[in-house]
Amino acid sequence: MTFGAVGISHWKSGVSIREQFYLSESGKSALLARLHEIVPGALILDTCNRIEIYAECDPKLLVEPLCIAAGVDVSFFIENGYQYDDELAIDHLFRVGLGLDSQILGDIQIIQQLKKSYKLTASNYSRNFHELIQAVFRAHKRTRNETNFASGAASVGYAATQNVIKEFTDISNIKVLLIGAGKMGKNVSKNLVAQGVQELAVINRTYKKAERLASGYHISAHTFEELDNELKKADVIITATGSNQPILTKKNVESLSDKRRLIIDLSVPRNVSLSVGELDNITLIDMDDISNVTQKAIEDRKTIIPKVETIIEEEQKSFYAKLKRNEILAPQLEAIHAHIAAITENELKRIKNKVGDDAYEKIENVTHRIKKKIIAFHVHHLEKELIGNES
Repeated sequence: MTFGAVGISHWKSGVSIREQFYLSESGKSALLARLHEIVPGALILDTCNRIEIYAECDPKLLVEPLCIAAGVDVSFFIENGYQYDDELAIDHLFRVGLGLDSQILGDIQIIQQLKKSYKLTASNYSRNFHELIQAVFRAHKRTRNETNFASGAASVGYAATQNVIKEFTDISNIKVLLIGAGKMGKNVSKNLVAQGVQELAVINRTYKKAERLASGYHISAHTFEELDNELKKADVIITATGSNQPILTKKNVESLSDKRRLIIDLSVPRNVSLSVGELDNITLIDMDDISNVTQKAIEDRKTIIPKVETIIEEEQKSFYAKLKRNEILAPQLEAIHAHIAAITENELKRIKNKVGDDAYEKIENVTHRIKKKIIAFHVHHLEKELIGNES
């Protein structure tokens, strides 16, 4: 199986680099369309810490489409990104899917993002690609069931909350403003409320989305027209939107330096201009600053890494064995299917004009069921024979 992966992630590139590869939803759709001209099925994984493409082709073929979509030179990607092929690319996909490659080790959100990306164009993938993705999902499920790798609070939302606690200690008396009501915003809200925040407001460009989040967590929802007023009230401001332009700049935040405020930017591209951090009484934190606040949970997870890697090794072995079986069995099964189909079609033609339509339909249905059972019988015995020869 020829397989490639290319990408930009937090391991090699800071947020100032990663944000240059930001793609809007229309940008991702255009990239997918361009990729499908190269390979039938391609998967784009886009998170706050990475953008990656996986496809059944040489990874070199994926670099230029990504760069065109992002509007950057190929040389810029070569300097800051990575390319993996075949076994290395497959291993990387497993490690990403199980959270071993996340900024927050064992991040439980990454598998949901992978599933969402997979479903988006699942109908275009080959059988081998499907098998690979399902193997990753099985490995993740086993990790959850057989280890404590995902236990302990170590999500980005939790990390953001810990920064709030570190800055203010008693967070029951502060007012928090959340800008953005997507998945990240929901995760942050859940953690803040759980840690004791009493006053929490949310603003979103789509007010109904802010309202839905507010009703779920008993917080107040506001429109973007109320942004300036809500900024003045807030002790903590957290941004988590998909905007590709800064929402908060030095100009519209200057008036907030009258008292101590914490601003946490969880967006890539960044929602807060770097110059905001130069203001008096303002502490600015972005995605590159929050990875160490959950050290205990992460240290606990590190001890479980060998178990997770064993699960990955077992699922990869099973996947490669299935690929080999498919490669050997496919021609034989195709020949068996064609032979049985020819026999059944000839026999059905012989009786078609000798029986009524209702009787013929019943005979046809029975014939097709018998054909499927015969093929399943051959599949079982061919696989058994193959496994026996390998052992």
